[in-house]
Order: sequence, then structure tokens, then C-alpha cells
Amino acid sequence: MPVSVEGYGLVYNKEIFKDAGIDASTLTSYDAIDKAFADLQNQIDSGKLKDKYPQLEAVEEYAAKETWIPGLHTLNAPLACEYSSATELRNSDQLGLKYADSLKALLDLETKYTTSKDDLSKLNAVDYSSEIGGGLAIERVAVVQQGNWIGPELSGIDEEVANKMGILPIPLKGVKEDCIPTGISIYWCINSQSGDKEKEASKEFLKWLFQSDEGKQIVVNDFGFVPAFNNYDDVEITDTLSKEVKRYIDEGKTLPWVMGGFPSGYEPKAAADFQGYFSGEYTFDQMVDQLKADFVELKK
Repeated sequence: MPVSVEGYGLVYNKEIFKDAGIDASTLTSYDAIDKAFADLQNQIDSGKLKDKYPQLEAVEEYAAKETWIPGLHTLNAPLACEYSSATELRNSDQLGLKYADSLKALLDLETKYTTSKDDLSKLNAVDYSSEIGGGLAIERVAVVQQGNWIGPELSGIDEEVANKMGILPIPLKGVKEDCIPTGISIYWCINSQSGDKEKEASKEFLKWLFQSDEGKQIVVNDFGFVPAFNNYDDVEITDTLSKEVKRYIDEGKTLPWVMGGFPSGYEPKAAADFQGYFSGEYTFDQMVDQLKADFVELKK
């Protein structure tokens, strides 16, 4: 049983963009986002935003140390434009990556406005904590590639900052530029080895949690979830980032999570390939070749 729908994109601080005179509603293409990020970085470097945002030092942060960020989420973006589902990717003997050029452009966009832009190897030391708690939450950076799951952590650090967040698309240049990947990341399961009474009680609990009026309020307002069911129209989503994910879903601007079709063990290998690119061990083309070779190897 699906727990919730999750989505990720370029999570951004709406107030910083507004104070920089950037209309985020127009940022629906690669070129528009790139131009806006360049403008914002120039304003940061010139000290124009220093009084209101004293800690702001870069547009973005990218936590390359976390294997799931490059190895799953970044890589999923171009693959989601090539494969229709995780099942299609799982049934493939090779990794296509026909939109490798768009992946290169995406990596450029997500790294050239970080504090590590002159030495991308430093990104390999950036973890989730320094990206979120030590970055977005304290307004040291204005943008990260993340999803609505970061809402509770942001709120726990600074509720006011958490309420400033929005989501820009993951722009696949020349392919799909105004979408975010959405999907189901985890499921509730009932142990088949449990007794009949335990199984029945578990089903009744899940039914209550996700289908009763009281349960729906808990799912949406306490958990901050985007429901995976179509009978929640009378329940308003209050979590800022979850609202954004629901907006993309309602507008039909989504890409699938095909990363579930990766062979077992692929995530850390793919992440190591990205990290090798950032460190200079691989050229971009060599990284792509390695991503494909690792996929084939693990499919054997």
C-alpha cells in the first residue's frame, strides 16, 4: 500500500528570488533558470543582498557525497524522458542514456553556481546535513535539488524559512524542461507470516489511517504527505513543499521515477561514477561509459 507521493526538483527560497527581483513564475525552461541563477549569483557576489541575507554565499548547494542524490535522483531525470516506467528500465539489458547531453547541461546548471564551482571535487564532501541544515535552512544557499521530504527538517530548524520554499522544475534541456519527477518511494506491507488476527487488525488500521476523516487529516496535516489516493479532495494540503508537488501533479507536469528499475547495487556505483567526474578522474563521456558499463555488469 503506497505511503505517499513524493516529488523532487530544484527547491528554492521564494523570498530570496523575490528580493533579487526575479519572477520565479517565469522559470519554466532551462535557459530561463540558468539566466536567473546567473543573475542571482551576481547579486550575491556584489553584496547587494548582504544586509537581508548575511549568510547567503551561493545560489546552490549539491550534496554529491549522498549516493542517492547523484546516483538516483539526478540520473533518473534524463532516464525518465527515455523510459516510461521502472519496469521498462528493469527489463532493459543496457542503459540507454540517449539524453546524455541534457544530463551534462543539468549537472552544469546544478554545480556552476555553488561555492565549489572552481573545484567540483569539493562537492564530494557535501552531505545532506550541510546542504539542508547548514545550507538551505540558514539561507546560506537559495537552491538545492531535493523533494518535499525535506519539509519537516526545515520546519524543525526554522519554520519561517520552511514556509518560503517553492519548487522549480528539473529542466532537461531540449527534452522536457518544465516537469518534476514524482513517484512512490515506500509502501506499507503486512507480514504474510503473521497470524490472521494480526493481519486483519493491520488492514483495519491502515484503512482507518488512510480512509477515515480523522486519518486523512493525520496523513496530510501531521505527516505532511501528498496522498496517493484520489478521494482526498476535501482535505487541504498545508505543507509548503507538498503543495508544490501536488501543483505539478495537477498540471500534468511530472516525470516518472524509473530509478526503481536499476539493478541491485547500482546506486553506489552510479554515485561513484558521478563523484569520479566531479573529482576529475573521468571526463563526462567517460562517466557516461562507466554508468553504462556498471549497469550491464550488474544485470548479468
